[in-house]
Amino acid sequence: MRILVGTGLNQGAAEYQNIGDIAMLQVAVGRLAELWPEAEILVLTDSEAGLNRFCPRAKPVSRCGAETWLLDGVITGPLHLWLPQWMTKHIRRTKRWLRTNTPGLINYLLRCRFRLHDGEARGPKVESFMKAIRNCNLLVIAGCGGFADSCSDWNLYALGLIEAALGHGKPVALFGQGLGPLADIATLVRMAKLLPRVCVFASRGTAGAERIAEKIGIPKSAFYTTGDDAVEPAYRASVTLLGSAIGVNVRIAPYSGISDDQGDRIGLALRAFAQTRGADLIPLPVAMHSFADDRKSIARLLSPSATSIQVVESPEDLFAQISKCRVVVTGAYHAAVFALAQGIPTVCICGSDYYAAKFEGLQALFGKGCTILYLHEQDSLSSLSDTLDKHWETAEAVKIDLQNQALVQINASKGAYRALRELFPVIKGASSVDSAVLSIP
Repeated sequence: MRILVGTGLNQGAAEYQNIGDIAMLQVAVGRLAELWPEAEILVLTDSEAGLNRFCPRAKPVSRCGAETWLLDGVITGPLHLWLPQWMTKHIRRTKRWLRTNTPGLINYLLRCRFRLHDGEARGPKVESFMKAIRNCNLLVIAGCGGFADSCSDWNLYALGLIEAALGHGKPVALFGQGLGPLADIATLVRMAKLLPRVCVFASRGTAGAERIAEKIGIPKSAFYTTGDDAVEPAYRASVTLLGSAIGVNVRIAPYSGISDDQGDRIGLALRAFAQTRGADLIPLPVAMHSFADDRKSIARLLSPSATSIQVVESPEDLFAQISKCRVVVTGAYHAAVFALAQGIPTVCICGSDYYAAKFEGLQALFGKGCTILYLHEQDSLSSLSDTLDKHWETAEAVKIDLQNQALVQINASKGAYRALRELFPVIKGASSVDSAVLSIP
């Protein structure tokens, strides 16, 4: 059996620089390997070394090849610069139709195109993907915060993968998925054509996800609300002894809605509270790449003169840092997931609709140990100290309840994977002659 896995990881140098995305991929690969011990698990990636480091059980297939295969204009190449716009649109619509209905023809046309010109050496990478999608028995999309208006590029990529798999007659399952907020009509229309055909869609509990799923026609029998897949490894890293520090993360990025000025004000309040309690402030960076580097924003929050903090090397490193905390204040989703799963009350700083949906979903799943401060509300930051006081005093009382809620989510998430296993108890027929290319050219 061969399972192909698409991820929510970033591209290129940023691919393995988000601890939350890494943790979700590790859980997905681990659970698939547990359910199908004999399976060959292939992961679309830009870095063979990165995959080997975090998921040594899996084998790499070129994500660049997948993205190239999915591009609407790849066959015509630069010709679209000289063609009339109406003709370019028609060609791209035709390619999308062929990709869904006659993928073999698209494969042939791509081979011809790269024989004529392949200045970026993408031909072998496309061939790698074509073999992987043709020979896999199942496509799995691992946990991700996508299917939201702020993730339009990933939406197109993921839907393209699903379309390719369905076009080749392969079953599809999605786990730990964000779903919403989403108002883009074109994306919703395409989702409505594809997602009702998947075997399993496991939502991580984004607020409004069930409503969107119903709107686009995902059958109730295929839809699960499970919480985030990465709840499990964070829960297992929890310690009995109550921590004494304050964990800190502030995500300053275009999609977070938190400004530098607001970050400075949060920093003032946190430093004052930490001094009152005699507590250390512990940085909890999740994203560490150029367009969302938590290290820089946290460093500025901890000390106006600081420039950066030390990188966190792995999910295990971040779990260990969180376990030292009595409370956590975060503007990043996965710092909240990891803290709540360990039984640590969390204050979520929300500056955008995207994060409101994420944090409200967490609050619904974990209950009173999770508080949201909405930055658009008047005097929201002035209540931060009072909120921290409340969580500091009740930290011991809510710990067990938060961990019990984490267990509920772990069981639900594992249940969604088992449901897929029951649908396909034994999958045979993977070709041993035309095997997938298991290295990135």
